[in-house]
Amino acid sequence: MGEVEEPRPARLRTALGRLGLAVVAVTVIGLTSGYLFGTANPEGAAGARISAFVRVEPADVPPEELEARDPAAPSTGEARGEAGCGERTEPLPADEQVAALAAGRVLLQYRPGDVDAAELAELRAIAGDHAGDVLLAPNPDLEVPFTATAWARRMPLGGPEPDLVDAFATAHAGGGPAPAPCDD
Repeated sequence: MGEVEEPRPARLRTALGRLGLAVVAVTVIGLTSGYLFGTANPEGAAGARISAFVRVEPADVPPEELEARDPAAPSTGEARGEAGCGERTEPLPADEQVAALAAGRVLLQYRPGDVDAAELAELRAIAGDHAGDVLLAPNPDLEVPFTATAWARRMPLGGPEPDLVDAFATAHAGGGPAPAPCDD
């Protein structure tokens, strides 16, 4: 007697079941080995999480050719001024912003009227977690309520989103053309 062929729907269910098992196996192996969710490379994982939000602003492109640039928060330029870190209570002049970015700092700037006390506390905690790599300052002239900036990178947001801000700082701290330690 010949072999009885399975009906088409049964073969499809079998194939989908095998595919499902393969996906589960790959996920379990990836999670346990640290390749998924970035435990093997936290900077790479952080960069992947924020890639949809970050604008790249190459230093060699004139500012007038990049419409996305916010003149109140430059992401590149000639570094002049102090390359601070920590928290400032007054807005930073553009020259100091560029100097900090060139030194590898991540700038977290917010419009004071658009960030409440709880959000500011979250930003301070992120700055503390990345001590020496982050500079937090108000900036009433921003085009959006909150901007995270690193050398040639900008992440404008409608408000500070702690997970994204932390991922941005993790991915881009130390990325300036003239890295320097924090003197604050």
